[in-house]
Amino acid sequence: MEHIVAAEAGKNGLTLFRHDGASFKTEVLPFTPFILLNEAAEVPENCTVQELSGKAFFSKRADFSDFDSYIQAADSLKNAPGVMIFRDLLQQALSIKNIRLFKNVEFFDLRSMFFSLETDEKGEISEIKVTYSSGKSEIFSGEEKAVITAFNEAVKLFDPDVLCSYNIFRETLPLLTARAKKCHIKLDCGRDGGTFGFRNSRFSAGEKTISFRRYDLCGRHIADVLFLAMLYDVSHRDFENLELETLKNHFNISENSVPEICRELYNLFAPAYFYRSRLLPLGYQDCMVRGGGSSLDALF
Repeated sequence: MEHIVAAEAGKNGLTLFRHDGASFKTEVLPFTPFILLNEAAEVPENCTVQELSGKAFFSKRADFSDFDSYIQAADSLKNAPGVMIFRDLLQQALSIKNIRLFKNVEFFDLRSMFFSLETDEKGEISEIKVTYSSGKSEIFSGEEKAVITAFNEAVKLFDPDVLCSYNIFRETLPLLTARAKKCHIKLDCGRDGGTFGFRNSRFSAGEKTISFRRYDLCGRHIADVLFLAMLYDVSHRDFENLELETLKNHFNISENSVPEICRELYNLFAPAYFYRSRLLPLGYQDCMVRGGGSSLDALF
């Protein structure tokens, strides 16, 4: 049986990545962006307005046939009264198509890949340690270009649904992508053959708010054990600090390598966000970086 393990939304439509346990295939569904309006709201240009059933505050949906018109309307109406704009296109697409990720999939069915980087005295990547959800571990070491290339090929070969590390957004991926660029290596390990994209974002956990560079990779989810630990600590307040060694000792984890420790912590922290993404029209990665309140807004 094929299951939806990832989805991407954009100008080309809604792309679904279906996995059968051994390989995946893609399915592209038509999708056009929309804006919700109430009765008194200004109707934007270049759209088709549909009256919605029910008596909710937002009673109309403005559908756009092209993304340029949608972006123009969204920019002009972002502060207008009676307007609801979902900037997350994947949320839009999953909502209007009534599709959710991971239907009939269990948490441990996902293919996950955990990794860490080591650098030498010159700041070059000298070693990448990898642990797979299958139980296998590997170490790529030696000359930097060969190490990064081997890791890139390992991602494509194993074909993980999830890439995970500790402080992956603020340390691991900034270093990996910068050193790959220095070595003229294209990290083409997305499921579309593309590389990492990024944008500036903010992450909140209780009273803590941090700025970070969010990385995305087509068809795959990126999980940060540090962020998951911060969200866990909002409710439990158990940790003296959020250092990896502290987390390891708190949960009595016996493994010593960073990827193996990350695997154990991810398996503790992440299931709640996995099952949340089965219910909400959000990507798995979005559930892990958005607070519970904003995630539940997507349901309403």
